[in-house]
Amino acid sequence: GSETFGQYSQLLKQKLKNAGHKNVEVVSPFIEDMLESSEYGMEFALILVAGDVIMMANKKHRKSILEEVSERIKKGNLDASFLIGLAKKLCKKLSTDSYKKKLYVVGEASIVFNPTLNDYTLEDLEEDNRLLYMPLSEMMYFDWCDYLKKEGKDKKVLKKRLKDLKQVMIAVSKEMGEYSSFDDNIDELIKEADIKLPLYSGGNARYRMAKQFRGSNSLNALFNVSSMYEDTGIVIKILKKKHEEEYNYPVLDLYFDGSNHASSEERVENFMHYV
Repeated sequence: GSETFGQYSQLLKQKLKNAGHKNVEVVSPFIEDMLESSEYGMEFALILVAGDVIMMANKKHRKSILEEVSERIKKGNLDASFLIGLAKKLCKKLSTDSYKKKLYVVGEASIVFNPTLNDYTLEDLEEDNRLLYMPLSEMMYFDWCDYLKKEGKDKKVLKKRLKDLKQVMIAVSKEMGEYSSFDDNIDELIKEADIKLPLYSGGNARYRMAKQFRGSNSLNALFNVSSMYEDTGIVIKILKKKHEEEYNYPVLDLYFDGSNHASSEERVENFMHYV
């Protein structure tokens, strides 16, 4: 990611140089530009989808699937048909698995997908339960759609690639069936955000707010995960109180600050006991 003054990338560059890495380039792209850029584009989007497919797999199979995807990336032939086929194969594997509860995780992406930052809470839950993680490709699709609305009609490349990305996500989700973490209707998800949080920018707030209400009745619970005192997490917590009757499942808000609090572990244990 980028930040206005470029200080963080300069710090990284200097640290790498001091560590003896001379031929390393630090790239700080604007996320809004990545889908329509020639450097990233659909290749970047497909890698996001691939990551989401990997996270839909059983924990014990993720490493081997990651290796398979990595080989395709190295060879330069990661495409939609491969991802759709991978999803179909994965669905068959998942149909033989058993689990106690079906849980969904949504929130601040850096906390959700980094076990160190969430104190391995989600990994521990996966030992006995089926966890569905919010798809990063869907989250980015949502933000790019918002960006397109804001920038106007001159973004033809972005518009075309959003259409292509949407088709890939729909096809992958169809093959994953009941094991898919994608929304059943991305357009309805956007409408949900327009109703519940129409005016907000940053922190993937609109996506995170709407996604909470889009889970199926088959979910046993949903976890809202963010860092302690994150502005977006606080805003969502306040606003969701107005819509508590719309949930089809129990919801637990989890906040992490890098410390190992016994209270967080106890909250999760107590919550799961009553779910």
